[in-house]
Amino acid sequence: EDHLSWHGNMEKYIAAKKLILVNQTAEDYVAYNAKDPMIVELVKTAKCQKIPFDVETPLQQNFAAARLVAELCGNTKSEIECEIKKLKGVEHRLELVGDVAGVKVVNDSKATNIEATVVALLNEPKQNNIILIAGGQDKLTSLQPLQEAMTGKVKKLILLGEAAKRFDQGLTAVERV
Repeated sequence: EDHLSWHGNMEKYIAAKKLILVNQTAEDYVAYNAKDPMIVELVKTAKCQKIPFDVETPLQQNFAAARLVAELCGNTKSEIECEIKKLKGVEHRLELVGDVAGVKVVNDSKATNIEATVVALLNEPKQNNIILIAGGQDKLTSLQPLQEAMTGKVKKLILLGEAAKRFDQGLTAVERV
C-alpha cells in the first residue's frame, strides 16, 4: 500500500517491480522472500539465479536480503555481523533521541509507512517504556495495526505533521504529550 499513491494501483506497482528483472541474465541474482506469494510469482519467469530466503517481518526481510548480497560479494558471516552492529538509524525514522530512567524517546515523525513503526514496536521487548514521536505524511492506511502495536509499549505519544490530526483521532488509550 505504501507506494500506491505513486503507481495508482497494485497492478501498476507489480509491473514496475517486474522491470527490475527484465535485463537480468543467468549470471545475475535475485534475493527474494519465499514467504511472500506475490514476490514468488513475480520472480518465476526471471532468467537470473534465484536465491530465496524465508522470513516473516519487513525488518527481517531487509537484513536477510542484505546478508545474502554481502555473502555473494565474498563477505564472511562474522564480517557481516560486525558491519550490522555498526549500522545507525536514519534521522526522524525510529530514531532513539533519548533514554530517561529506562523510558525511550523515539522520533518516528518522518516514517514513510505505519508498517515499519509496527515492526519496530513489536520487536521492543520492554513494556510501556516508549515516548513515540509520530505523524509525518499521511498515507491514509489503517491505524489499527499501529494501535495494536502501541498497546502496552508506548507510554506517551507526541504527534506532528500532516498525519497528526487523523492519528490523534484514530489512536486511543495512549497519553498525549
